[in-house]
Amino acid sequence: MKIKQFIISIGFLVSVFFVSAQTGIINNGAKIIVTNGAVIRLSGGSFADYTNKTVGSDHGRIDLDGVIKIEGDWYNNATSGNVLINVDNDGEVQFIGSSQQTIGGSAQTNFEKLLLNNSSGIVLNNSVQLYGDLTFTNGLLTLGSNNLTLGSSTSIIGTLSSSKMIIASGNGELRKIFNSTGSFTFPVGDNTATVEYSPITLNFTSGTFGGSAYAAVNLTNAKHTNNSSLTDYLKRYWTVNQSSISNFSCDVTCNYTNADVNGTESNIYGAMWDSPNWTKLNAVNTASNQFTGTVSSFSDFTGGELSVVEVAIAIRDDVINEENEDGEIISVTLTNDDFVSTLNPAYWTVNNLPQGVTKGDITRTDSKHAIIQLNGNRTKDYDTDITNLEVVIHNHELNNLSSGDVSVNTGVTLNADD
Repeated sequence: MKIKQFIISIGFLVSVFFVSAQTGIINNGAKIIVTNGAVIRLSGGSFADYTNKTVGSDHGRIDLDGVIKIEGDWYNNATSGNVLINVDNDGEVQFIGSSQQTIGGSAQTNFEKLLLNNSSGIVLNNSVQLYGDLTFTNGLLTLGSNNLTLGSSTSIIGTLSSSKMIIASGNGELRKIFNSTGSFTFPVGDNTATVEYSPITLNFTSGTFGGSAYAAVNLTNAKHTNNSSLTDYLKRYWTVNQSSISNFSCDVTCNYTNADVNGTESNIYGAMWDSPNWTKLNAVNTASNQFTGTVSSFSDFTGGELSVVEVAIAIRDDVINEENEDGEIISVTLTNDDFVSTLNPAYWTVNNLPQGVTKGDITRTDSKHAIIQLNGNRTKDYDTDITNLEVVIHNHELNNLSSGDVSVNTGVTLNADD
């Protein structure tokens, strides 16, 4: 079988390309051409590094249509910022070391394709842009405080698991470029205490996608600081954001582990934190360890008790006595939503008032509070206290609730005059 060779183009004459058993390849401004079918292998364990530099006005660069196999670290220190030129989806860099490998340097690297086969893992010390596919054969890719941006056509290849995934529990984000609607599973997890795989899928069903639009994910293996659930909740949350995507609808699927569950799993509902409110999503699926929901904005996703994450109202009064109902006030407090700026009394109902007493003016005091004034005094005697007064508010009065009503029937007592 004929063996293809790689070609090295020298940019200038004196020591621009240096190979050493101690340091791997140091590219002092040369152009390396790796043709289709050719392979460069940097062997020698942790000493087999590739270091890209700038000398004078010459920048180290690689025109890669073949494969580079590397057992050491990858450093891009060229002031041009680029290592690979004529970027397409042909060239692949394979990290095949036995000790932990690093992708770093003073500048970001834009790769065509990556293959990871290192049980000790690969760590980013600078951000990476990937245009082609990312193949997991073995090992973890740790982002740390750096971002990994996947191109619009990038696919994740391999059977993802707790031994083959992206550790995204730092400040860095896994980003995916979207040119249009579509679905992508972010193969993320953490190694905070034990290594846990907890992917999240975003399926954009509509939206407007600007230039270089992306969605981004990282996660935290802990209870969300704003989750006031006392007993039943998830000890994990996913932080999702986007850039240049507007007017969208996205189906979100979050996958958690058994170790993430505190309390009774079947009592937990998915939720999105959009300060200062929670948006309730669907109940968790205990068989598949996941929850789903459809959203039009992004923030933190987790699970908690229904009483914490659902839209709710509470009512109270000072003292309302029989025959003195006229002009009394019922205070309404809203959680996990906001009142619209102008309230319409037609969308408010007060049930179980005594005969002769009606709902009067509705006044919004702020985004979370309103008051209901009662009109008239009772025309028919009641001999026992009324404790089941009910307030019902239609979703038109709320900014985020898309359907149905919100109601409460405890909290106010009308004292009977014995």
